[in-house]
Amino acid sequence: MGSRMEFVEIIGILFMVCLLAEQGTATESLQEPRFVTQPSGVSNILIESRTKILQCQARGYPQPKYRWFKDGVALSNELTSEPFWRIQSPKRKDAGVYYCVATNDVGSVFSERVKFSVAYMGIFEDPLEKLVDVEFGGAAILELPEIESHPPPDVTWSTPDGPIPYDIKYAVSENKLLILNANDRDEGSYRARALNTYIGKEEYSPFFKLKVDGDSTLEVPPTIIIQPRDTKIIKDQSVSNLDCIANARSLHELRTLWTKDGIPIENARISFSFRDLWNRTLELISANSTYRGVYTCHVEMRSGGFPVINSSASVDVLEKPTFVSELKRETHGEYGSQVRIPCDVLGVPTPKIEWFHNAQPVGGTRFHVDDDGSLVIKRLTMDYAGMFQCLASNEAGEASSYTWLKVKSEKRKRVARRAAGYRVVRVRQSDRRFEFTQYPESKENNRGTEQSKFTERQLLFFLLFV
Repeated sequence: MGSRMEFVEIIGILFMVCLLAEQGTATESLQEPRFVTQPSGVSNILIESRTKILQCQARGYPQPKYRWFKDGVALSNELTSEPFWRIQSPKRKDAGVYYCVATNDVGSVFSERVKFSVAYMGIFEDPLEKLVDVEFGGAAILELPEIESHPPPDVTWSTPDGPIPYDIKYAVSENKLLILNANDRDEGSYRARALNTYIGKEEYSPFFKLKVDGDSTLEVPPTIIIQPRDTKIIKDQSVSNLDCIANARSLHELRTLWTKDGIPIENARISFSFRDLWNRTLELISANSTYRGVYTCHVEMRSGGFPVINSSASVDVLEKPTFVSELKRETHGEYGSQVRIPCDVLGVPTPKIEWFHNAQPVGGTRFHVDDDGSLVIKRLTMDYAGMFQCLASNEAGEASSYTWLKVKSEKRKRVARRAAGYRVVRVRQSDRRFEFTQYPESKENNRGTEQSKFTERQLLFFLLFV
C-alpha cells in the first residue's frame, strides 16, 4: 500500500511538472513590446489650421495596444490597437510633451517623448512712435518692440526709402538694428517688419525717429557695442553664432580678429565662417567636443593710435545621452535573489538617470539606483517580472532603453526539491512526453535503472484513477 501511495505522489509531482512546463511554453511564446516606429519631432511646431498625426508602433506577442499621454496625463482611459493620435486644429493649449505607452501581457514601455508647440503671433502692443537720440559718431541701437510670437519672427528693418542696405554702417543682432558711426544723414524714420513664416502673418512696428546731436568733429575711439555671449551648443547643431560688433570713427579703419583659446581662429581646427565682410559675426558649423573653449574677438584700428580692445565668451558643447550598450533584451533573476540592471550611458552634462517598471516610476525600499545609474532590485518576487526601462536625460535631450525581466518561479524549485525526495533524478520533456528515471534498481532490469514514459493524458489518468 505504501509503495502504491508513493507512486501516486510521484505521478502527482510529474503532473505538476507537466503544468509548469506548459506555463513555461506559454511564457516562451510571449514577446515583449518593442517599438519599431517612434513619434517624430522633425516638425514639432503645430499650425492651428492643420491636423497633426502622431504615430508610434510596437511589435510583440500578443500584439501591443497603445495609450497616448500629454505631459504625463493619459489622453484616453482605454487601450487601443490604433497606433495614431490626432491633434485636430491645434490650439495653444495643445502644446506639451507627447508620448505613447505600448502594453501587452509582458508589460509596458513608453516611446520617445516629443515636445510640441503651437505657432502663433500677436501684434505690437505699443503703437506710438519712438524717439532715439545719439551723439555724432556714436552707435544708435533700435530695439524691436515687444511682440508675442512663436517661433520668434524673422525681422527686417527698413526706412521709408526701402530696406536697410547691406553696408558697414548697419548691423543686426538679436533683432536689434545698430546704426554705427551715426551722422546727420542717418536721421529719419525706421521701422521693423516681423514675419512668422509658419502662419504667414506679418506685423509692422511703430516708427523710430532718429536724431543725431553733438560735435561732428570729435574723435570716437573703438568700442565693442555688442559683445559675444557665453553659449551652449548641442553637438552637431548646424550653425551657432557669436557676435562682436564694434563702433569707431572711422568704421573702415576697424579690424576684428578672432581667436580660440589664444590660437588664431584659422588654426583652431574647427569649421567656421563669417556672416559679413567685417568679421562681426562668427558662425560655428556642426560643432563637436573640439569646439569647447574660450573665443575672443580683438578689435583694433588699422592706423593705430588706440589700444586693442577684447571681449571673450565661453562655448560649451552639449551632447545628448547615448547608451554605451543597450540593455539586454532579456534579464533573468531567481526568485528571492538580488538583480542588478546596468544603465551605461554617456552625455554632457552627465545625464540624470530614472528607472521605470512597466512605464511607472520605480519606488520603494527594494529598489536602489547606484551612482553609475544601475538599478538594484532586492529580493525578487513575481510582481517584479515585466519591462524595466532606463531613461537618461540632460539639457541636450534624452534617450531610453528597456529590458524584459524574467523571474524564475519559486514554485518550480519546490517541485524539483520534492521530486528529488522521491529519487526522481531526471525529468525531461520531449515532444510532449515526460521521461523520468527512478531508483532503486529494478529487479527486472539489471542495468540499474527503470525508465517509464507518460504522455500528459496518461499522467492525468493516473491522478484521477490510480
